[in-house]
Amino acid sequence: LDVTCDGAAAQLALGQERFLPIGSTGSSKQRWLIPMCVAVPKGTGVATQCFLLDDATKRVTLDTPGCPAWVDGNAGGRGYYRVKYAGDLSKKLLASKAIDTVSRAAAIFNLRAMVDGGHLPMGDLLAVMPDVASDKNPELIKVALELATGIEPYVEDAQRAAYLRFLGKSFSGPARALGWKPKKGESSQNAELRPELL
Repeated sequence: LDVTCDGAAAQLALGQERFLPIGSTGSSKQRWLIPMCVAVPKGTGVATQCFLLDDATKRVTLDTPGCPAWVDGNAGGRGYYRVKYAGDLSKKLLASKAIDTVSRAAAIFNLRAMVDGGHLPMGDLLAVMPDVASDKNPELIKVALELATGIEPYVEDAQRAAYLRFLGKSFSGPARALGWKPKKGESSQNAELRPELL
């Protein structure tokens, strides 16, 4: 997914191919009719636009005028597809505070899938972890923690010390904010997060 902003309205440049795991010899040339919904910022809110991706490539003009600061290629994470964002579009999406918790979590898992499929380097996933970990929502912090610790089996011995420093730097802030002892009136999400984070 890419965005072009040449006039009053931006256009999405879309393409499709079969998502294959690393090492697969399967064909990526299969085509589907894919219902898609995308989200873009509109004023102080978010606008959603749905359409059908019915060819190998397609251009879609956004209904929302102007060039969007970010695009969520799978609004709400409801579509049965992965999104490979061009350039820094994935980073811009995850940096936005306008998308809801479900959409942001879906974008993070999408990024992990891109890494697992060999479409992006692991560094792209790690680069967004500190920002996600600083979120006030415990559910997002939990998602970030699960993904960051989930790569431990793939960390080589020579990089283990740096990896542990990365975890400490990324999650020490939310750990200190949460504290060792439960706080009066705290949410069940914070209570569940505490033993995983500490």
